[in-house]
Amino acid sequence: MKIVANSESVTSHFGYWPEFADGTVLRFSLEAPDTISLTLRYGDAMTGRCGEVDLRFERVTRVELNELREQNVLDALVLTDGSPLEVHLEAAFGLHGSFACESAS
Repeated sequence: MKIVANSESVTSHFGYWPEFADGTVLRFSLEAPDTISLTLRYGDAMTGRCGEVDLRFERVTRVELNELREQNVLDALVLTDGSPLEVHLEAAFGLHGSFACESAS
């Protein structure tokens, strides 16, 4: 996914950029005043590949996140290209919402 810097390591491991359906949020961090970091555990049952993906979003604005819980599972992580980049966390359980950012890696 070209809108995420260094995304080649994820696409080479899984063979594509995943939507992270059923991905577990292992770590959520709001750093400094304008950076969000996420660590996701994701597995693809069809290929048998699994792994942890670290994502960092910088120069974050318009944060609307809810229901951070002890366990958080995504239904999808949707990134919409633009200036700013729009990030939507769709939850199967727990953390959900959206924010805008200037860069993702």
